[in-house]
Amino acid sequence: MMMLVVIVILSLCFHSSSGSTNEAQGFDLDFGSGKRWMLNSGGYPNTDAAWWRQHGYTGQFVGSAADLVSYQFLGNGTGSFPGNPYTQNSAAEAWRVQAVASLQKDISSLRSAGFDVFSTMDIFVIPATIVGNYSHKMYNGTEKRILLNNFTISLINGIMDEVFETFPELAGIVVRVGENYGGPKCPVSWIGNGAVNFRLPFEEQQMQYIIFITALRESVCVKHNKYMIFRTWDTSGFSPASPARFHPSLSYYLNVTNAVAPHANLIFSVKHVALDFWRWVGWNPCLAQGQHNQIVEVECQREYEGKGAMPSYIGDGVINGFPEFGHNKIGVKSLANNSKIVGMWTWASGGGWNGPHLKKDLISYIWPMTNALVLASWWTNNPGTTQETEAFARFCRTTLNITEADQCELLHEISLMSQDAILYTRYCSIYDMTLQGPECGSVSCMPTNNWMRDDRLNGLQALGSSKGAYGNEGAIHYLFHSNKSDGALQEKKQAISTWQLMQTKFQNFSDIYTDVKKTVSTSIQYGLLLSQVIYYGWEVMVLGYQGNQTGVYDIPALHQAISSYDKARIAYNATILNSTIAATPYLDAYEGGLNDIAWKPGLGKSVDSFRQIH
Repeated sequence: MMMLVVIVILSLCFHSSSGSTNEAQGFDLDFGSGKRWMLNSGGYPNTDAAWWRQHGYTGQFVGSAADLVSYQFLGNGTGSFPGNPYTQNSAAEAWRVQAVASLQKDISSLRSAGFDVFSTMDIFVIPATIVGNYSHKMYNGTEKRILLNNFTISLINGIMDEVFETFPELAGIVVRVGENYGGPKCPVSWIGNGAVNFRLPFEEQQMQYIIFITALRESVCVKHNKYMIFRTWDTSGFSPASPARFHPSLSYYLNVTNAVAPHANLIFSVKHVALDFWRWVGWNPCLAQGQHNQIVEVECQREYEGKGAMPSYIGDGVINGFPEFGHNKIGVKSLANNSKIVGMWTWASGGGWNGPHLKKDLISYIWPMTNALVLASWWTNNPGTTQETEAFARFCRTTLNITEADQCELLHEISLMSQDAILYTRYCSIYDMTLQGPECGSVSCMPTNNWMRDDRLNGLQALGSSKGAYGNEGAIHYLFHSNKSDGALQEKKQAISTWQLMQTKFQNFSDIYTDVKKTVSTSIQYGLLLSQVIYYGWEVMVLGYQGNQTGVYDIPALHQAISSYDKARIAYNATILNSTIAATPYLDAYEGGLNDIAWKPGLGKSVDSFRQIH
């Protein structure tokens, strides 16, 4: 997940936590009194603070106030110090002053609307001129990274002092060190890297975490009496070559957090899954463990599963556990009465780096909105006893204004079916079920080589190699060598039939609710057409890979699969591009955008590679 300098969509809700009392003054953040605290920061078209308040949200996250400090403390307030990027009358200082005023206005407006406001920040992100001037104290030129040491801790303390002096209405901050994308686009150049050096041995990494979190605890929680939400996310455990660290490893998490003194204002944020927001990824073992309060993170517009372009309901799976884990499934319902869990944070929108892009009206966001508001409704209404079905029905009545119970039940049925449709379309169960267990470096490995993310479809570059994307064996390579290719293709056929059944069932939805019916029907059609592209694309890759390995190609079958792929791609593009409702289409290439991913040739290139075989 990328940290945005502009406002990001997040939501957080709290339920009663015995023995935990709020110490930050002036904010409605009393866990002990049973306060249902939910954080959000805009996000859906045609919504405002009042809309989110109506749906139970009481707080918002805004962009990084730390990126807007003047660093005057380095010059004892004089503005005169070597490396100052914000000299008087400079373009950088004009930008900074304007950005500070804009953020102050946003925070004040949100506070007036009854919201508590938090600033998100990656650490370290520091102007390059400051790093250059103090490089002898803070920078390793060989590794090209800002160091965690006494000087940089004092620098962070100065930044926190200025942040809370400049933005006193902030309730606190949200800190991440596991990913870092540098500072905002502006007249200032930035240098950024995580405060913890993951190249070091685990014991040294853990000590850096302990030093860093303890310093922030003293500065933010103790000195300024503000909240610090520390995100454990760190992009580890994707494969055996990437052993689990802070986020997915319980032993690592406890080694760090047990060495940090608890504080009522210190909260650790943990995703509900052990890796990123994929299916076929196990429950995060760090949840409800240790001595600190936690919040649980959930993403509602998942970049790995269409971003709302097609039905992708996660409410039931998140609450009760996803069906692929059978009797071993675990959901956040298991946390409802745990005193360590003081909240749920839902990324209501904004996952990933690229498309598919939804239309700019609220109803087009029906799937991420359904996910976010069903989860919020469930968590803030006695989650220990409330069922997911009740929360969905409440959302259907109060947000979608659908009055007939049978129509809400039909929409819920379609939503639950989308869990299966997404699983069959995007994942490869035969392969993914082999990636469970500690031998992966975590409780699970990255499923299906991350072959499909944002609006990109990968091909044999990731799926067909002995060492696929992110260090795991390619799924199609595995299927061939284990003689299981037919089973995987059957699953892709099952995806098509599931979308077709959803389409048939939803035809019975009442025409009275025009916008809902048109939008959901279009999203089902999107999923159906895409699943056909994917099925025939996988069929081409399976047949072609078999030929590559054996030297013998089933040429008639291969040519038929290529022809079917072409027809499916033409039908998909024509329908989606000519729709006034549908999201933008998937590409048959695989490029990363902001986080440039190595596997650039995509599904289309893999299909093309077999066209000349006769």
